[in-house]
Amino acid sequence: MTRYKGHFEAGADRRRTAAEQPAAEELAAGTAAPDAAGQEAPELPAPEQAPAAQESANAKQKKKSRAAWIVLCVLLLLAVTMGSFALTVALRGRSMRRGTQTPAPQLPSVVRPQQETEDEEKEEPLEVEQLPESGDIIYKGQHYRFNDDIVTFLLLGIDSRRPEDTNGVYNVEAFSDVIMLAALDYHNRRISFMTLSRDAMCQFPLLDPDGNVYGQTTAQLALAFSYGDGGQKSLELTKNAVSALLGNLPIYSCSALYLDGLGALNDAVGGVTLEPLETIRADDVYLEQGRTVTLNAREAELYIRSRQYTVEGNLIRMEREKQYFKALVRQMLASVRKDTGTAMRVYNAVKGDVVTDLDLSDILYLSATAAKMKVTGDVMGIPGSVRLNEDSFAEFYIDEQGFLELLLSVYYEPVED
Repeated sequence: MTRYKGHFEAGADRRRTAAEQPAAEELAAGTAAPDAAGQEAPELPAPEQAPAAQESANAKQKKKSRAAWIVLCVLLLLAVTMGSFALTVALRGRSMRRGTQTPAPQLPSVVRPQQETEDEEKEEPLEVEQLPESGDIIYKGQHYRFNDDIVTFLLLGIDSRRPEDTNGVYNVEAFSDVIMLAALDYHNRRISFMTLSRDAMCQFPLLDPDGNVYGQTTAQLALAFSYGDGGQKSLELTKNAVSALLGNLPIYSCSALYLDGLGALNDAVGGVTLEPLETIRADDVYLEQGRTVTLNAREAELYIRSRQYTVEGNLIRMEREKQYFKALVRQMLASVRKDTGTAMRVYNAVKGDVVTDLDLSDILYLSATAAKMKVTGDVMGIPGSVRLNEDSFAEFYIDEQGFLELLLSVYYEPVED
């Protein structure tokens, strides 16, 4: 109260008359005479704050307290939200891994051409046995056990520009141009990629525009997507067709990237750098074989989509596709390792052109998990042969032995008896 005492005493001095001023000075100097009662004048008490000032101070204090409480509540809410999201991501990851613990796939019973050549008819049966109780495989005398700590994802590239709102109507003009499997092996901390030809002959149901099944067909895999709605139903049809074709291989999820999203994805990682496997020419693009280039959106689309319409045209295109995808994945994972925000930036860049059965927590979990894994070797092509049918359309038939050996190398581990 010292500061306020001095202030109010100075105000009192100014209000004294000129006749009283000397006495006040004597009091201040300590020489004033005692009062009539013979006692010294008592020290004046410090005056109390004015009521209006006190109310103003109280109001400010209340506002400060309220603001602090609001900030605290916001911080708590953010902490709870982020904690809940992190927990959701972790739980989805755990659920994802547990979801793979299913029986081993059956030995593939591949679709065969209606008319086989004499050499194909003379093929000897495979030296393979699947043990009924465990699902283990004996192949050429070696015992193999299924690795159930692998999660498989189906990735599709669609030849249509963007997803369309069909209002629940089925049968769309969109086909799977790129079909790829990604196997995340938690046990060995590795990721394996496999491509499957869009012309692979498989079985899938036929749906009418209302979504009712009216038959079953054997046709090119690319067509399965078109019998759906361009969204979730198309994903389901394609995923089931691929799984059945590969011996009921468990596939956890399916995602489809439409054409406009390819350019956005390419540019989101700063362009994909590679050496073209062959020279690609177009009106505004020239990519020279063997000369390193960082592809922009337009160049990336031409590089992985251009093909000659011949028996081998799609297989040649698939080699470029595998090269591009491997380079893309490695650049993306390297970026995620340096900056965890990369996953969200890429997701935001392409989310309007992607159809997936994954949610954001799945995607963030997978990006963080994949960044800690090693991408194995080259992207592997599921082996087979191609021929033209009577209508001059390409038909791809999986090679049973080649596919079995690929399946064993990715999904099985040798057992020492």
